[in-house]
Amino acid sequence: MKKPLIERLEARKFVAPSGCWEWTGSTDTIGYGQMRVNGRLEMIHRISFFLDRGIWPNVCRHTCDNKLCFNPGHLIDGTQLDNMQDAMDRNRIVTHYSDEQLEKVRVLRESGLTYREISTEIGISQAQISRVLRGIQRTGQAKKL
Repeated sequence: MKKPLIERLEARKFVAPSGCWEWTGSTDTIGYGQMRVNGRLEMIHRISFFLDRGIWPNVCRHTCDNKLCFNPGHLIDGTQLDNMQDAMDRNRIVTHYSDEQLEKVRVLRESGLTYREISTEIGISQAQISRVLRGIQRTGQAKKL
């Protein structure tokens, strides 16, 4: 018989000095905690938000800016626009790339690497890699690479 979700979360919780409840289990390629629930991979912070508030968040945002955190006191609901604004405010979105970075993305893609593999190698999101390869800047304006 499967353990209840709360027990599963508690078994993988490390309480950091910051008050973050850091997930010590499986993570996705960009560092967010995840686990299988009813056969589907779900994000730990979204599960925690749901268990605490009884609603599934639209976009679950971290006020602590810690991807591993699932402390419901550090989580707020919002929109994707809110989440992107958080990322910009916290300098987590790079909107300008050096010629060397752009060339490295192109070379890695031409060598057959997937967006996920390039993301892991360079440390930027798959969405940003897509924008770089398509020549689209954050404003939506096309730029010739």
